[in-house]
Amino acid sequence: MKKFSIKIYTVVSVISLIFCSVILPSCEDNYGAGNSENDVGHIHTYGGWTTVKIPDCTEEGKRERVCICGDKQSEVLNSAGHDYIRHEAKAADCLNIGWEEYSGCSRCEFSNYKEIPALGHEFGEWIITENPSCTYEGTETRVCLRDCTYAETRKVDKIGHIEGEWRVAEKPDCEAEGLKIKICETCAAELATEVIPALGHDYGEWTQTNSPTCVENGTEIRVCSKDKNHFETRSVNSTGHSYKLCFDEETHREVCEVCGETATAFPHEWSGNVCSVCGYERIIENELEFLSNDGVSYTVVGIGSLTDTEIIIPSDYRGLPVTVIAPQAFKGCSFIKKITVPESVTEIGARAFDGCELEGVDFVNTDGWELFMNGVYKGAVPKKILTDSVSAYKALNSYCEYTWKRTEI
Repeated sequence: MKKFSIKIYTVVSVISLIFCSVILPSCEDNYGAGNSENDVGHIHTYGGWTTVKIPDCTEEGKRERVCICGDKQSEVLNSAGHDYIRHEAKAADCLNIGWEEYSGCSRCEFSNYKEIPALGHEFGEWIITENPSCTYEGTETRVCLRDCTYAETRKVDKIGHIEGEWRVAEKPDCEAEGLKIKICETCAAELATEVIPALGHDYGEWTQTNSPTCVENGTEIRVCSKDKNHFETRSVNSTGHSYKLCFDEETHREVCEVCGETATAFPHEWSGNVCSVCGYERIIENELEFLSNDGVSYTVVGIGSLTDTEIIIPSDYRGLPVTVIAPQAFKGCSFIKKITVPESVTEIGARAFDGCELEGVDFVNTDGWELFMNGVYKGAVPKKILTDSVSAYKALNSYCEYTWKRTEI
C-alpha cells in the first residue's frame, strides 16, 4: 500500500512540471527576462504539490511545489500515527506457542506482540495397556496431564518363559514308554519333553491254573506285579501214569495212583503161597488182603472174602503197623456201609472207596489230613469235617481222585 502511494505522487509531480514548463508562461516571458527596468514585481506561479516523502505512522513527510521560474516551496506533512488493531490473547499449549493480548498497526509493522513459548508435554506415569507375554512384547502408555488426547506409547519387553518342574504326561508301563514334559509356569506352553523308559515286567512265581494229568499237559501262569493285565503262561508236561501194583486173590495188575487207570490183569504165579511176580502172599486174616511194605509195615490192598457191611481196618498186622489203604482197595464194594480208619493209617490212595455206598467213615485220628495230586499239595482237610462220620465220607467221596495223607501223627 505504501509503495503504491509513492508511485501516484511521483506521477502527479511529473505531470505538473511538464504542464508548467510547456503551457504556462515563465516569469521571464511576462516580465522581460528579468530586466530591472521592466520588472514591475515578480509573482511566482507554482505548480501542484508533489509529495517527496510520504509520512508514515511515526515520521513526518514532505511535499514540494515548483514555480515556473524554478523556485521551490516545501511543506512538512505530519506523521499519520498508528492505526491500532487489538488482538486477543491466546494461551500456549503443549505443542503450540501462545501470546499475550497485544495491539498492532494496520499500516506498519508496529506491534507490542509478546510470544508465550509452547509449554511442552507434562506426562504422567507409564501405564501398561497391553501386558507382555512370554513370547510377545507388551505396550505401555503415558498421557499428557495438560492434554489427555495426547499420549506416548512404547514397547514392553517380553517376559520370557519360566520353566517349571518335569511333569509326567504319560505314565510308562511294563512294555510302553512314558513321557514327561516341562511347561512354562506362566503360559503353560510346552518347553521340553523327555521319554520315560518302559518299566519292564516283574513277574511273580509260576502258579498252576490247570493241573496236568497223567496224559494231558497242564498250564501255569505268572503275573506281573506291576500290572495284573500282563502275564505269561506256559505248558506243564503231563505227569505220566504213576503205577502201583495192586492185587486180588487171583490176579495182579498195575493201577495208576493218580487217575486210577488199570493195566491188564494177570493171574498170580504161585510159588507156595507167594506170587513169584508180584510177591502177593495168600494170607487170609480178618478176611482182608494185605501187602507187606518191605517188612516195615502193611498196606490194605483188598476186601478179600469179607462181606460185612461195617469194616474195621486193624491198626496192625503180624506185629507191624497197617499204614496205607491202597488205591482202589475197596473199589466196587457196594455192600460196605461204614468203615473205620485206625490211627496207624497215614495214607489213603486215590479211589480207595470208589463204588462203595458208604453212609459213614470214622477217623480215629482227624488231625493233619491233606490232599495231594501228582505229588502236588492241593490243600488241607478241615478237622471239623472228619469228626462227623457222615461229613467224613462225603469228603472222601468228593475228593476221591486225590491221595489223602496225614502229616501230623
